[in-house]
Amino acid sequence: MRYPGPENTSRIYLITYTFGDGQDSIVILGTGIYGAKLGLLNQQVTNRFSIVGGIGKFLAAGGQCEIKQLEGMDYNVTCEVFVHGY
Repeated sequence: MRYPGPENTSRIYLITYTFGDGQDSIVILGTGIYGAKLGLLNQQVTNRFSIVGGIGKFLAAGGQCEIKQLEGMDYNVTCEVFVHGY
């Protein structure tokens, strides 16, 4: 586990991204580092989270996502998803 330090706090993420008609989704799990003052993701840290599964086309998916806060409330989310058979 990464320790956030005195200026930050950590929070657990459980995120579901659903695609198309709602029959396909991935599940992301991990700990994010937040700035203590505004409660937003720390801009100095690229947070990485595990893809722990999925349903539909993403059944048994694995991989990782990186979430980086940009300016204001903008974020960059980049995922590498591995699905059996693709």
